[in-house]
Amino acid sequence: DLATGERQVLNDIRGRYECYTDVGPSFQSMKQQNRSEILELLGKTPQGTPEYQLLLLQYFTLLDGKGVEMMRDYANKQLIQMGVKKPETPEEQQWLVEAQQAKQGQQDPAMVQAQGVLLQGQAELAKAQNQTLSLQIDAAKVEAQNQLNAARIAEIFNNMDLSKQSEFREFLKTVASFQQDRSEDARANAELLLKGNEQTHKQRMDIANILQSQRQNQPSGSVAETPQ
Repeated sequence: DLATGERQVLNDIRGRYECYTDVGPSFQSMKQQNRSEILELLGKTPQGTPEYQLLLLQYFTLLDGKGVEMMRDYANKQLIQMGVKKPETPEEQQWLVEAQQAKQGQQDPAMVQAQGVLLQGQAELAKAQNQTLSLQIDAAKVEAQNQLNAARIAEIFNNMDLSKQSEFREFLKTVASFQQDRSEDARANAELLLKGNEQTHKQRMDIANILQSQRQNQPSGSVAETPQ
């Protein structure tokens, strides 16, 4: 305004407009170039390797046109669940969360095998302990029977003629020696049985620890299967 010296805006026209955009040839040519480079790498990469699967999934995400949406979405989801691609939408973030939860819920085959070995070893140890207890009970029964027999023999000995007591005494020594040998053999067999089962249990525990150690040292990560 020449009179006031202040700046004024003239013809201030406002409105709402709809804008339409189209993919330019530069973007299409860039995608085509990326596909060509990936195809070249696929030809040089051994099939069945993690690198080959990764390149194949990346190639699927660059496909255009109708009819390939399912393949493109599948590849995009697999890359996100593998942790290769960062999620960009809430839906993709949910895919990543579901994949992490599913991975936590799965039991590793090596851990399952280790647990099986451990449980089997514990069962065998419990069986050995039960066998040892049974042997101890049998030994106690034999000892009680021996004491009862000794009491009966003492009664017979006291009622025996003096001329026969010396001969009977030698007979008792022979029987006592035989019973002692049997008792010692039974005790030795029980100890040998328990020792053998303890060694078996220790070996199974060592195997379980080795399997668990191998699982902990194994690098994490997996590759998705290629859709048929």
